[in-house]
Amino acid sequence: MKKTFLLMLTFLLILPLVYVTRGEYANNIFKARNWLENVVYNETVGLCSETEEWNTSFWLHSDNYLVSEALENYYPSLVFNMHNKLAEYGYKGESYFEIVFNGNLDHYPFKSGYAYNVYENNFTVKSWNYSAGNIFSEYEKYSDLCMLKSVHSWLEGNNEESIKMIEKAISYWDGMGFKDETYAGCYDVYRLGLFLASCNVIGYDCKELKSDIELIMWSMQDDDGGVYSHYTGIGEHGEHLKNTEATVFSVLAYKRPFYMHYYENKKLLIYWIR
Repeated sequence: MKKTFLLMLTFLLILPLVYVTRGEYANNIFKARNWLENVVYNETVGLCSETEEWNTSFWLHSDNYLVSEALENYYPSLVFNMHNKLAEYGYKGESYFEIVFNGNLDHYPFKSGYAYNVYENNFTVKSWNYSAGNIFSEYEKYSDLCMLKSVHSWLEGNNEESIKMIEKAISYWDGMGFKDETYAGCYDVYRLGLFLASCNVIGYDCKELKSDIELIMWSMQDDDGGVYSHYTGIGEHGEHLKNTEATVFSVLAYKRPFYMHYYENKKLLIYWIR
């Protein structure tokens, strides 16, 4: 009986790893995770800095919340420490991206917000406040908000609205990136990862677009594993820096959807009890 339990426990622990370590980009994902853990993670602060160069600037969300999601199955002690630090600095699940990666429905309707410093001394911890913001009704002009709304609608059981919103996001695709209201001569890498992750959750088949996005996204990865924040063409990052946001979204593009993880573990637990 004890042996059976240990075997099942081992299987439960490795199950989440299967989805994110297979495929032609497995080595890219591995290098990106290592960059987050070895380059921008500050053990003293307990968080990942914004970039390698801006190593005294730390964002609670979305950077460090997302890092905790990306690394939870690989560096459990590190993520445990990160969760404690997020709580210590007052993070309360405010990130819009919790819709996609944690199933949190509290972030719609979208509101405008402002950045503020949580802590400032020899390093700065920053966050966003949306609690007093006005409802942002023009979200359909932004591809990333369309993706988030698509996931929100799917979680609410409104599949028709979900498909409509993911296809609205796709309408901004110009063959190289999502060119929406924010476009200023270059594309955001994080939108590529967010799109793939959103499609994973809602089960949307983005067909050949997925291959194009993966090719572009990973062309922005440096040899050390970090991913550049913006680009103008395949492998063309200009003067932009590698940052935590782009790197973590490149990892999360392949993460097993949260509902899948819970559902499959529940089935395995029931099977073991029987």
